[in-house]
Amino acid sequence: EAGEQYGSSDFAVARYLSEPIASLGLVAGQLDPAFGTGGVTYVGLDEDVVPAQSPDPQYTNDYLNNLVIQPDGAIVAVGYSNSYNQATQQTVRNTDFAVLRLTSSGQLDSSFGAGASYNFSNTQVLENVNGLVLVDFGGSESASAVDIDSLGRIVVGGSSRIARLNADGSLDTTFDGDGRRTWNYSISSLFVDPMDRIVMG
Repeated sequence: EAGEQYGSSDFAVARYLSEPIASLGLVAGQLDPAFGTGGVTYVGLDEDVVPAQSPDPQYTNDYLNNLVIQPDGAIVAVGYSNSYNQATQQTVRNTDFAVLRLTSSGQLDSSFGAGASYNFSNTQVLENVNGLVLVDFGGSESASAVDIDSLGRIVVGGSSRIARLNADGSLDTTFDGDGRRTWNYSISSLFVDPMDRIVMG
């Protein structure tokens, strides 16, 4: 972000062509110009320090680790986000699951995650960007795996944590009471079977 002393990183999703587009002079393997901006979509949760300072000492780390494509072509991508103030050497926001959904053309899906995400105790707003959800378990968590069940619910796992979201991005409170569960082992992969049971490891 302009004015930052320490650069923030953004979520990024790219799509490449599988076949050439002769009319545009494009060959297979090049970025798909019909997706995002020039084939790439960037989404960032840049957070400026308050009151404003120049240069801004606060920066945000936004990273994606995995994604899945829905039957309608929408893309659900997962990873993590946190923010830090270099001047005070303090964490502003701990690492949380990040879940975002893009349309098939690479735009943030404003119908997903509408409204704010809150911390575990529901006392602090973590983000307020439509199309993106942050899930806090009370510590530091990074999402590394994702799948979608037959009802369109999104299952996300990582860092010995698992969450299930409804199709609109809200936490599914029918899953362990609040949509979140802690496991005893680190989660690097998960799969939803034909009966919507969650298999992970």
